[in-house]
Formats: sequence, structure tokens, C-alpha cells
Amino acid sequence: MAATQLTVAQVTTHAQNFCKSNSNLLSAEELRIAQTVNNEVNGYYQWRWGITAGTNIAIASGTQEYNLAAGDTGRVRSLNEAWLLSGATDQFPLMIADDPPVYTTDTTGQPFAVSLITDARLRLFPTPDATYTLSFRYQNAGTVFTANTETYDAPYRFDGAVKAGVIWQFLEFMDDQRAPLWKENFYGQLERLRRIEMKRLHISKG
Repeated sequence: MAATQLTVAQVTTHAQNFCKSNSNLLSAEELRIAQTVNNEVNGYYQWRWGITAGTNIAIASGTQEYNLAAGDTGRVRSLNEAWLLSGATDQFPLMIADDPPVYTTDTTGQPFAVSLITDARLRLFPTPDATYTLSFRYQNAGTVFTANTETYDAPYRFDGAVKAGVIWQFLEFMDDQRAPLWKENFYGQLERLRRIEMKRLHISKG
């Protein structure tokens, strides 16, 4: 992912200064709050900067379910796109079935749909009738913070939203009456960024 220049510590300091809060009190909560905001930003929309190429999976005839590679396990928030290769030839894109996922079947054929059924496993539909290679891209679940030196996942243009989100979370933690206003500010900025992203995507496809 393209990372912002802001670290967890920098945004914490910004929020502490804004809230004029007890530094020790909020420092104990900073990783939890940072994780909450990072998760909300990542999960708000399928941002292009969060799309990651998955490791190709060898598909065998007669086998419907497959484990993700170790580097992808636990990292997939949702599938973005997937397709099969027969040898070196691309087949048509697969339908992404999220809710409900595709069901198990003894019927065989060239798969036309795929589901993420656990954090580590995919299921094709129908059961493959030949060998293929599955290629896919997914929405990355984002960083799991373990230290305040780590950076938020979003690119720099999200800095304002990230700061607003952390301020909201700090105010909410302190039962400050300004918390609802900053929650609205945070999601308002994310919605504006989503509209910009959709416009850019439309222009690039046009």
C-alpha cells in the first residue's frame, strides 16, 4: 500500500494537542484508537491504493477449494477481481460471490465464480474440470499496529481524514460532547474522498 507520512505517534500528538488532554491517559489507548481509525479508513471503500495482487494458485481438476499462500492469509478483506488462465491464455473474469458464497458441488466444469470462505481459503464454482492457474487481486485488510512508529496505510491526501478520525476517537474515549461533530467530520471527509476516487476511476476507464 502507498503509505502516508504520518505515523501513529504523530497523529496521537496532534490529537492530544487539539484535545488538550492528559498525555499519559491517551498514550495508553493510542494503538487501539489508531487501529480503529485505520480499519475504518480501509473498510470504507475499495480504494485503489488498497488493492494487492494475490499469489497465483494452481488449480487441479476435481478440487473445489484452495488455500491462499502464506503471504495472503489473513490479509484479504474482500476479493477485488479474479480470473483463470488455461496455460498462458486468460479466460473470462470470474464472478466474485461474497454473500452468500458459492456452495460445494460435485458438478464439474470451467469455474465461473469464486468466493473467499475463510481468511485462508477460496472456493471455485463449479468444481474445476481441468487444470488452471487462478490469478486474483484483493482489498488488503491493512496494517495491524504493534508500535506507534508505524504509519497509517492511506496515502497523504487522507491525512486530514486520519487526523479527524483520531480526534473523534479521543473525544469519544473522554466522553467529550464534541465527539459526534468530529465523527461527522471524519466520515464526511471519507465520503468526499470516495467521490473523488470514483470520479478518477470513471475518467481512467473513459
